[in-house]
Amino acid sequence: MDTTKTDRRRKENRSEESRKAQTAAAVAASKQSRKTPREKGRENELKVLRWLADWGFTSPLLLSKLVGSQSVRRIEKNGLIDRVETGSVYYPTLYRLSNVGLQFATELVDIDAEDRYDEIDISRIRLDKARHELTAQHLTLDNKGGFFPNTTWLVGDHWTERQFADLFSDDEGNPIYAKNAKLPDVVWTVTDMGDDECETLKIAVEIELTKKGSIEPNSKTRYKLDQFIFRVLNSIKPDKVDRYIIASRNEGILGSYQNAMTPGRTYRTWEKDKRGHWQPDKEIIVPDFAATKIIYHHITDDGRRL
Repeated sequence: MDTTKTDRRRKENRSEESRKAQTAAAVAASKQSRKTPREKGRENELKVLRWLADWGFTSPLLLSKLVGSQSVRRIEKNGLIDRVETGSVYYPTLYRLSNVGLQFATELVDIDAEDRYDEIDISRIRLDKARHELTAQHLTLDNKGGFFPNTTWLVGDHWTERQFADLFSDDEGNPIYAKNAKLPDVVWTVTDMGDDECETLKIAVEIELTKKGSIEPNSKTRYKLDQFIFRVLNSIKPDKVDRYIIASRNEGILGSYQNAMTPGRTYRTWEKDKRGHWQPDKEIIVPDFAATKIIYHHITDDGRRL
């Protein structure tokens, strides 16, 4: 078999797929530019309604990145979103859906929005988790704009925690996400254009602002780290996710996780004894796929403007 011809055909196929993708993007951009201001305004309304139905709440800065500051002001003026004053220096104002906005979100973009939108009760907004949630949204918007440079991945949709029941279920609606798998903060879908055939991948993203457990073998919190490792590795399966991104602003946290999940290292499963104390059970070797299927991403912003 002539490997040179085979390699050339593969390159030509990839080039053709890339050309088609670029053409499709150009056509979409052209159609976008021909939209009337009214059409563009309605489109931005739908984007905001879906974003808040998916995430629960967001910040003015992130909404401005999504649709532009003028659109945010207009959508707020139209009564589709409400402001929430937090008292925080770093995110003094958050947005959530108003009652009318939730009605529109349920009718126009998500038939399940009303059932799972707890934030219509303002007391249900977890301000203690706001930085974590806003960071996940920030990375997702970056993902849309090219989170994966120097790759052949074309980004697609995203799924938040409240949508996982839809994403990880069979045709009859039964959950397929195992109890011992690590539910991530968000899942991105991407199309891998690098092979002869396009492939859709599910990329899990876990935001780690603080470290789970100590790497020291005899530490009292070692069980937390081992449980994290076990659940992440158990998540990387065809019916769950294809890659796992661990993202943190602290490079030391990322280094600690990468060290603990280096192929060939060992970790343990843990069980509680009769007194409720965690005790080590089985010792397991980190598999080889951890080197390529777990991605460690350093978040370069300081989290002060989200």
